[in-house]
Order: sequence, then structure tokens, then C-alpha cells
Amino acid sequence: MKILFVCLLFAAGVVIPLVGSAQNEAPKTVRFELQNKSVLFSKRTLIAYEPSQMGNSTSGLFFLPFQKKEFSFAVGTKLYFANRRQVDIVMDGRRIDTEKPFLEVSASTANQVIALP
Repeated sequence: MKILFVCLLFAAGVVIPLVGSAQNEAPKTVRFELQNKSVLFSKRTLIAYEPSQMGNSTSGLFFLPFQKKEFSFAVGTKLYFANRRQVDIVMDGRRIDTEKPFLEVSASTANQVIALP
């Protein structure tokens, strides 16, 4: 009886994992710095869409003149310095990740100092 049941499962195309489940690898994280190269302070809204996340992360940032800030994001993350219109869209629950990002994090972004736009 058991043999018949197992044969039916295989005939129906059902796959039974015999040993544990496959684990998802976490995306590689990259560190880099953003720098304000102006003599004036800068207030920015940074919106990030990480590939493994459903939503976004939003941060209000203040940069002093010539200040650098270190960031760490997963490879594939899209970063936006949002204008007022984009902030309103995100706060309304919609997405802006179809627009051109300021930066898409890649392995080559590692350890770079990137000037604010």
C-alpha cells in the first residue's frame, strides 16, 4: 500500500524533500560614503528600495559642509534623493522605484566616496 502511494505521488509530479530545505542567501552588503562637497549644509530625504524588501526605507539626512556619512546597503538597492513630489508619492503609499535612481548599489560601489547631487 505504501509503495502504491509513493508511486502515485511521483506519477503526479509531487516532489518530497528528503533532507532539509534550501536556505536563501542574504544579498551581499556594500559599504560606501556620501559626501556633501558644498560649503553650505544640505538637508536631503533618502529613499531606498532593497531587492529583498517589499517596501522602502526613508531617512531625513542633514549634511554639514564637506561632511561624509557612511552607509551600508545590499547590492541591487536603488537609492533616491527625493524631491517634494517624490516624498509625497511615497508618503501616499505608492512607489517611485520605476524612476531613475541617484545610485543603484553594486559591488563596484564598495568603499567609494560619492558626492551628493
